[in-house]
Amino acid sequence: MIMVHRATIIALVALICCLLAGGGARAQPFDYPAAGLSTTWANTEAALPHHVVYTDGSVARAALLRLNPAGLGPSYAFGFFCTASQPRGNGPAAPCTEFLLGVAVVYCNSGAGMTFVTAGVPQVVWSANRGSPVREGAAAELTPEGDLVLRSSNGAVVWSAGTKGRSVAGARIGSDGNLVLFDGRNATVWQSFDHPTNALLVGQSLKHGARLTANASTADWRDGRLYLAVDDDGLNAYVNATPPQRYYHLGLSETAPGAYATYTNGSLTVSARPGAPPLAAIQLPTVGAGTVQYMRLEHDGHLRIYEWRSGWAPVYDVLKFCDMYVQIPL
Repeated sequence: MIMVHRATIIALVALICCLLAGGGARAQPFDYPAAGLSTTWANTEAALPHHVVYTDGSVARAALLRLNPAGLGPSYAFGFFCTASQPRGNGPAAPCTEFLLGVAVVYCNSGAGMTFVTAGVPQVVWSANRGSPVREGAAAELTPEGDLVLRSSNGAVVWSAGTKGRSVAGARIGSDGNLVLFDGRNATVWQSFDHPTNALLVGQSLKHGARLTANASTADWRDGRLYLAVDDDGLNAYVNATPPQRYYHLGLSETAPGAYATYTNGSLTVSARPGAPPLAAIQLPTVGAGTVQYMRLEHDGHLRIYEWRSGWAPVYDVLKFCDMYVQIPL
């Protein structure tokens, strides 16, 4: 009996040592999805030690990270991202230098380390400063007054969430990729889902009056001439001209002032109000377990769905069922 007890004790000690050494399962994932007030993230490798340089020259520096529920795979990070416009020759690419503060999908291993440096290049799905990239030494701050602010390396304010004095208690990145500023009751004060740039994530809505605006080009993140919006008569894509030229249209079964579109797993629907039957719908490929899907309005006018399949790949063109009205001037 004594020998059994000794064996049990030895086994327990070995297990504890293994866990402390990182050689076994961990009680919780090594992610860091939330932060409180008075937190500053400087855009430097020293300040953001969880950083990766990818083979195409892209750079990811994570400030907040929400690990995939599966424990590894495509996950959401909030931080500074610099995406290379094109490969630079046959050798290792030099890191790019102009950064967006935003949310990106990054590939993580079971230790929540960003990895897959060849195929797992960050997919930026929301950014605060798409038209005004910052450089090394810029900083994002969740201020004591509850505002999320981006400052350039010389201290000038580049962007602000505008939440000063609104009782913000902290920030977090959700498992759906939504960056949220919340108050002491955990209620949402501000969220990135309400301010889309050129992409939508599963579960996100494009509200009446909001737009998806394509990049100017593959290499230029500034607003381009093409945008997608929900109007009273349907989901429409336009060339920004005088007057705007509509080139795609998904009509509704009835006119609906205030209509909005929602991207769900397997469909893009347009509704008049929450809980109401859809007025129009496009069937989409469903999202597989353990992976991530997003749609992005491209500078060529297409609304493409991308999915992680051991690498990022376009899997669907959402607007192919709509009517074309004009030739897009590129």
